[in-house]
Amino acid sequence: MFFFIKNQILGVLSLTQSTSTSFKLLNNTQNQTFFMQSFFVENFILEFQNHFLFK
Repeated sequence: MFFFIKNQILGVLSLTQSTSTSFKLLNNTQNQTFFMQSFFVENFILEFQNHFLFK
């Protein structure tokens, strides 16, 4: 079940990242925060996995 949720989130992440390339018209700082947020979410998923599944 958890892996299904993770795949859903990663799918959303790849979707947002591909759409962010089409938002290059926006200023650079907005794009940077966008990528930072998705990176943070990915990191959070990995930390969550390591903490609870591989103890």
